[in-house]
Amino acid sequence: MAKGGIDYQVKEGVGTLWQLAVHPALQSCGIGTSLSKPRNFGSRTAVCGRLSSVLGVEENTPPRARALYERLGYVIS
Repeated sequence: MAKGGIDYQVKEGVGTLWQLAVHPALQSCGIGTSLSKPRNFGSRTAVCGRLSSVLGVEENTPPRARALYERLGYVIS
């Protein structure tokens, strides 16, 4: 259905969401949105004692995914 991980060792006090992917047959069903919403992802990192969370985005990330992250309030830098 979907996969992703949170890396707590990239930066001190931060959880980094990485390798978020949804099976192609299930894309556009809201799964990626639900998994990457700051309230869901951020609450998970807070439970682990992290002060903030970031979303790791690679250069080859599809434009649709980048647009989703921006709609959710992430700033791509």
